[in-house]
Amino acid sequence: MIPPYCPIQPEGACNSVVLAEKKSKMALNSQNIACFYQFKTRMDSLSNIWAVPDGCSDLLFEYSSEKATAFLYMGVTQRMKLHVKKGREYFGIRLLPERNLFTWKYPMKELLNKLLRIEDCTVIDPCLIEKIALAKSFDERVERFNQSMKPNRPSLDAPRKIVDYCVAHIYATRGKITVEQLSQDTGYLERYLRKKFEEWIGLSPKQFSQMIRFQGSVRMLLEMPENNMLNIVFENGYYDHAHFIREFKKMTHLTPHQFRNLYI
Repeated sequence: MIPPYCPIQPEGACNSVVLAEKKSKMALNSQNIACFYQFKTRMDSLSNIWAVPDGCSDLLFEYSSEKATAFLYMGVTQRMKLHVKKGREYFGIRLLPERNLFTWKYPMKELLNKLLRIEDCTVIDPCLIEKIALAKSFDERVERFNQSMKPNRPSLDAPRKIVDYCVAHIYATRGKITVEQLSQDTGYLERYLRKKFEEWIGLSPKQFSQMIRFQGSVRMLLEMPENNMLNIVFENGYYDHAHFIREFKKMTHLTPHQFRNLYI
């Protein structure tokens, strides 16, 4: 089962060698994980990896000959440089914005744009880092991670289910649904939805919708370069060209043309 939202991170391979990547198709985690991936940083260049906003958080396991560690890059709200070390191997899990795989110690709004030790923000099997380090292949690492999550998946209370319902509708409309429509659909006040979104997603429904539209525009810019800007504006629900450029620059500090020229 492919996850309902497939974010794109085009800058991940600038200073690294991608060893493996796979979308989450396993029934256990397909609604919680966008993808698993593995990469190795180069020894001969500065190992900085740029991330663009996608609403996700990345759980990274870092391996060297001396030790193995794990940390979380929580969701970024602007294009940001992620610092990784030279000559290291990384195994990553990209958690979908709902982040239902863990029980978090703090509201998500307090965690965004931060690099955190996994044990500082959630509870995880203390042996998991070693278990994954001892795995002999990428697929075995994926399997060991999935197995470790079986007993730990949190149950969802009513407010969390409301947030998930709204997120699903934002996905389905590619960020074009309004907060007013979500309020009408759920019967909850906009203020209540905003409070719960900030608690679980870290963003308001409006900000999250903007991020989903941005991701749609990035995919069209890079995967369908024959599209002109007006098609991208129309398909992703922007009011006009100026609105598109303004929202894109807010996320990346670059115009859409500048961003596309980095890769094409």
